[in-house]
Amino acid sequence: MEAFRLTIGHEMTHQEKDYFFFKPFSKAQKFVDWVNEVHADYGGIVKAFNGDVYRGIKALEFKEKCKGDKDKDGLSHPAWKRRREYVEKYDFNADLIKEIANFTGCNDKKLVESISNHYQGIELRR
Repeated sequence: MEAFRLTIGHEMTHQEKDYFFFKPFSKAQKFVDWVNEVHADYGGIVKAFNGDVYRGIKALEFKEKCKGDKDKDGLSHPAWKRRREYVEKYDFNADLIKEIANFTGCNDKKLVESISNHYQGIELRR
């Protein structure tokens, strides 16, 4: 039930504020897609669990376990394990956005700054 609640909150967050960018199969596109997904995870935790990080982590762990060995990073979505680790280690802010840029190989500083300015920070209850 918790994973379903997170999914609904996640999808609602996508509807509110995704960053639009279109440069298929580029590192920049992967970066933007990943940030949109991770932001929706954080927004989903706020919506579903009033920002309770521990309930969010439990829901993400469930999704990770369901994928099993097929839980891999993709072009448009980070693996559930990675998404859970982001939630465990970071609030959603410019530091996390820079971490995602580094990991995805996006070196476009203007794009990183633009997406950082697009999103407000999300601080989860820890």
